[in-house]
Amino acid sequence: MHARTFLEVAAAVAAARLVLTVNTGVIHACSAFDKPVVVLANGPDEIREFRPLSAWQLIIEAMNPLRVPDITLREAVNAMNSRLPLQL
Repeated sequence: MHARTFLEVAAAVAAARLVLTVNTGVIHACSAFDKPVVVLANGPDEIREFRPLSAWQLIIEAMNPLRVPDITLREAVNAMNSRLPLQL
């Protein structure tokens, strides 16, 4: 499914067991539905003010040079392993 409208995104989030996203409005939809969410962020300043409100959340921040594409697979896996197991 390729969600094109906010209502389609909201429906996809509502149906999801876990959401992986960058720092976009999707994290707010996750908060509204209290869905578990993993957010890839460009660093602590980007996410500090608008962090998700979901009960289960993991924010993986890029360290240097603070760009999401520079988050390595190892960094992401290590961050996830520190929070697992997740009961979905």
